[in-house]
Amino acid sequence: MLFHCWRTNDYGNKWVYGRAKDTNTMGWMSVDDFSSYTTSTDIPGVPSYLPCKLN
Repeated sequence: MLFHCWRTNDYGNKWVYGRAKDTNTMGWMSVDDFSSYTTSTDIPGVPSYLPCKLN
């Protein structure tokens, strides 16, 4: 998944919005569903990604 932004829900769970690699499929995924990351960014805290702006 290629991350675009993230949000924390009312229960304190972190979610990322992104696109499945090599597809046009976009959607939300809980960071708890990731067992590994291919970036140096601390994904559980997602500090290097922008928070998603919800309308």
